[in-house]
Amino acid sequence: MLINKDRIMRDLVNSLQSSFDMNVCGQLSPEEKQVFDPINVFLNHVFDNDEIDCLKLDPEDPADYNEESEDEEYYYPVYFDCKIESIVENIDNEEADLTYHPPEKKSKPEKFNEEKVKRISQTIKQYPNSNLEWLAKRLKVSKRTISNYKNRLHANSSIIELYRILDERLFARFCDLREAGALLRDHDLRQLSLEIAQELAIPIEKFVASPSWLVKFKNRHRIKKRKITHFYTHRQLMCLDEIQKAGTDYVNQVNSILPRYKPEFVFNCDQSGFQREIHRNITLEIKRSKNIYGKVHNLNALTHSYTIMPLIKLSGELGPKLYIVIQEPKGQFSPTYAGKINDLITSLGNVVVTCTTSGKMGNKELHQYLNECFWPYASEKEDNLLNIDSWTPFTKDENFTSPQGTHKTVTKINIPPKTTYERQPLDRQFFRTYKAM
Repeated sequence: MLINKDRIMRDLVNSLQSSFDMNVCGQLSPEEKQVFDPINVFLNHVFDNDEIDCLKLDPEDPADYNEESEDEEYYYPVYFDCKIESIVENIDNEEADLTYHPPEKKSKPEKFNEEKVKRISQTIKQYPNSNLEWLAKRLKVSKRTISNYKNRLHANSSIIELYRILDERLFARFCDLREAGALLRDHDLRQLSLEIAQELAIPIEKFVASPSWLVKFKNRHRIKKRKITHFYTHRQLMCLDEIQKAGTDYVNQVNSILPRYKPEFVFNCDQSGFQREIHRNITLEIKRSKNIYGKVHNLNALTHSYTIMPLIKLSGELGPKLYIVIQEPKGQFSPTYAGKINDLITSLGNVVVTCTTSGKMGNKELHQYLNECFWPYASEKEDNLLNIDSWTPFTKDENFTSPQGTHKTVTKINIPPKTTYERQPLDRQFFRTYKAM
């Protein structure tokens, strides 16, 4: 395509006339001729080169379109990638590259719907070692798109892996602290998680241990607020394995000797404390109410308690009599109250009632219990087996000698301390049901 040289020269002359004084007279000096000659050679070389390409002006671009010459074709000057100095130096050798190189067009990122994005991600994960060309052909997208998604997945997988490690370390520390008996709150978990995040060099803007994250962590590992059922000292915690071993040894011992006894002569007894009036400490009330009131029959009944001691058998039978110890400030019933108690005992026929200042049992009460609630129902011909806890009076063998005039004997096995919540039959089932009545 030819260039309209006359038009170019016309505009060039007009531009020079507007910028310089064209009325200067005289010949060029030698120095001025040294500047003029390269420019002249350059222009002649440009206009004589038939291989130079040019582009048409865009009719839709207001900056390029001339409304006055609507029927004519306009061309804009050719821009070269090389510098003018290099062109002038290589004109004689004809080595200058005067071919027009249009600027490289930057492709716009492809946009996909959510389903397409999910398919691309799954395919890249499924074939991690495949080349870009094969993946692009399979997914019908550009190689650049595949490369971008690969880089993005790699970055995301790195931070996701750090989150997974943080989750595992935090749960491991939680288990270690709970095994050591530490009392933990939500604040403690968040503080531990931030410490682990710092160890893993996770940026603070990427992980802040938010409340919503904490809820998900607790749900993931089934962590809930629970009421503490057993308290241990540091010394007991250090010996926790020994305590558990003692409980296991007790079970093995009982199982080894149990076949020698009949179920109706295998006994278990234990004491449990009750409040006279059982009540709940929680009620429904309007939010933000300061004073919450509850009605009871007797305020003293909330603090004064009583103790019961039942007797059960391996055969599933309940002992004939229930032993009850009531709390009385003076350690004895008043005459009026004593008469009512005696009438109640006579009418029921299956209870033994006494009182102490604390409402709890001692050696005296244990002897009364054995003489009235245990020995009369133990076998004289068969062997008797009694499973009891390690309460101090229970550990003394002299407290379990048979009454005078009888030949009854009992083999006593004490449940190891701190294991009754797992090994004591009455604690496991009976008292829970009894208190709920």
